[in-house]
Amino acid sequence: KKGKILSVLLLSLIVSAQLYPYYTGLVIRDQATGTLYAWNPPDYLWQVADVINKGPYENPRILVLPTSGVYVAYNFSPDNVYIGAGFWQTLFEGDVYSSYFPYNRYSLEWFISIYPTYNFTSYTPLVNVAKLLGINYIIITKNIIPKYFYPKIEKEKILSIINALPSSLIVYNNSQLVVFNFSSAAIATVPEYIIFINVSTPLWVPSYPNYNDTVLRMLLVALNLSFVNYSSAALVSSSYEKALLGSIYNYTTIYRNDSLLVIKINYIPKLKVDVENPSRIIIQVLNYSNDTPIPILIRENYQNGVEEHISGYSKIVPGYSNETFIIIPSSSTIEVDYNSKNILQYIYVIYFFLALLIMIALVLIRSNFLR
Repeated sequence: KKGKILSVLLLSLIVSAQLYPYYTGLVIRDQATGTLYAWNPPDYLWQVADVINKGPYENPRILVLPTSGVYVAYNFSPDNVYIGAGFWQTLFEGDVYSSYFPYNRYSLEWFISIYPTYNFTSYTPLVNVAKLLGINYIIITKNIIPKYFYPKIEKEKILSIINALPSSLIVYNNSQLVVFNFSSAAIATVPEYIIFINVSTPLWVPSYPNYNDTVLRMLLVALNLSFVNYSSAALVSSSYEKALLGSIYNYTTIYRNDSLLVIKINYIPKLKVDVENPSRIIIQVLNYSNDTPIPILIRENYQNGVEEHISGYSKIVPGYSNETFIIIPSSSTIEVDYNSKNILQYIYVIYFFLALLIMIALVLIRSNFLR
């Protein structure tokens, strides 16, 4: 019985491993014949992957526009190729904001998805979101098939974003897509500005489904302040205002209304950030002083239990939408170390080797070799 149970478990793992490419969009069904086949992306997509993966950033942040639902269609070939949510992640080494909606309905990714679908005359708020998130590369696909995108978006609106960005930032451009080296933002920085926004309801209401107009308008105000350098700013929910301001002494209030509070940090020390790998980050605060607590913005997703991976802090506050978080240091060195804490990351690394070992073990068990 133990052998049968183990066989079933191993077989389930094999089936799951084989179904994974369907989710990523790497296996495609021919609409005419119904045949399933693996899709090999065009050469230029591999060229773009080389440009980004061989770039100067250890773990680059990449924004792919436009964003849409879980499955979207791009005209990558004469046949309109559908790709899954994980497609862009299979090409690039880094954090990709791409073609799927996150479960966090407060997320700035929802804002990135929604904003280009409406008749706003300025793309400044969208660009400022990219600055807040520390985006290194922006990829704009020119070959979208609009009818497959939700929320609905016109191709002309996406192409107009290209004109909103400086052409001097372009590192790759052809008829299909354009790649901007948008910024050299680091994974950690001392924000010069902190924007507290009084939002307590989701940006997206799935029961409708539609965007929340009130929240969207509040975000537009918060993301379009002419006196804020968004490359050196943090966006935080007002619910953390008291906790954060109680730990920071040297700041000036420069703007306040019923829904927004903007403060400017008066003391900005330099940081030395060493990213040994995407799982281990060491931050050194130069000229550190216990008498002048400073906020340090970490451009990583905040999740419950993240405190277990961090040392050298006195307080941690999640940013708006949990896509960043702020640390108040308790020493001159802060270490964020995800190694040896999450076994899943090792499973992902040895994914294909694991599938092979499971298949071999299953064959041995079923053949009574081990008896």
